[in-house]
Parts: sequence; C-alpha cells; structure tokens
Amino acid sequence: MPEFSNRRILRCQFANIPSRIATAVYLYTVSSRENKPEPTKALWDTGAQMSAITPYMANLLNLQPIYQTGIGGAHGVNQTDIVVVHLEIPELGAYKDLKVAVCPFNPDPNSDIHMIIGMDLIALGDFVLSNGNDNTLFSFATPPSLTKIDLSAIQSP
Repeated sequence: MPEFSNRRILRCQFANIPSRIATAVYLYTVSSRENKPEPTKALWDTGAQMSAITPYMANLLNLQPIYQTGIGGAHGVNQTDIVVVHLEIPELGAYKDLKVAVCPFNPDPNSDIHMIIGMDLIALGDFVLSNGNDNTLFSFATPPSLTKIDLSAIQSP
C-alpha cells in the first residue's frame, strides 16, 4: 500500500508573500452535527500551543466552558475559558471534540478570522510554507509523511 493512500492535503497558493496564512473552516457545536455550520477563517499560528476561537464565535455557537486555564501571550498569563467544538477543514476533514481556548485575539471587529489553528493541530501533520518568485505556497497534509521533509537535501538551481 502506498504511503499516501489515505492522505488528505490542503493546498493554498498566493500571488504574493502574505503576512499571514488564513484558510476557510467550519465550526459546529458538540451537541449535534446537524447544527448549522458556522463558516469562518482560521489563522495558522505555529507560535500558538493551543487552538483558539474568539469570544464572538463561542457566543455564536452557544458554547459553555468546561474549565479555565492560564494562557500565556504577549500581555502575560490570563485565565481563559476552554470549550469543546467540532472543526471541519475543507480538503482535510473533521476534527471532533477539539478543546480550544476562548481568546480575544482579533481586535478588528470587521475581520472574518475567528479561529487560530495552533500546534495542537499543526503537529498532527506536515506543515509546509514555500516562497519563490514573489509567490507563496502553503500546504498541510495529514497524516504526516513517513519520510521527513529535509530542505537541505534539495539542490539549488
């Protein structure tokens, strides 16, 4: 059986070098998958240990905290609600019963980014960001490859 027979890949190409990588996602409440999915965008953040959603999204989904924990950031450590949500990423599938922090990380009220995908999810696959000729290619594949990606093994033209 080939290594990638059950592999799912999210691939996004940008005609420039973006300052952030955000992709479409859908969030559902845990109580029922029949609930209307809430579309939003998620920022892929390798500096975040845990995935998070905004208070706006937590309220929209009527999520109840299961506990609080200290989350550290640029402004120190703050007690933060933890909620459980189902996440669906097009091309990758569903992540059920995902524990996420509720954090006011987005000060722009007009932004459509209401989730951060942190290392708790990024570590489940291969995360690749490649820049060249003023273009950026982002891809994420799961499950991770059995062969490690080693850029030092790639010859320069």
